[in-house]
Amino acid sequence: MALVDESRLSTSELSEVLDAEGNELHYELRKLKDVGLIVNRRDPTTGTEETYSYYELTELAHTILTEGILEGMKTFASEEAAIEDKYRK
Repeated sequence: MALVDESRLSTSELSEVLDAEGNELHYELRKLKDVGLIVNRRDPTTGTEETYSYYELTELAHTILTEGILEGMKTFASEEAAIEDKYRK
């Protein structure tokens, strides 16, 4: 639930919170990203030479974790209907 409590976390922050190794964590994060539960963003305004990369929950994942799977599926269906309407016109 670390990403629910924090709006975004870097890989190293997630690794610390979850007590997981970097390689193992990257694999799991990729799976979550592939199914649309998290997004990976980059923030070039960190004040350092390196670009800060962090992860955020998608709206669907946040809804599932905070309100349950039924509400998450309603959110998903609503988003899908909105996309269909947008491209149907």
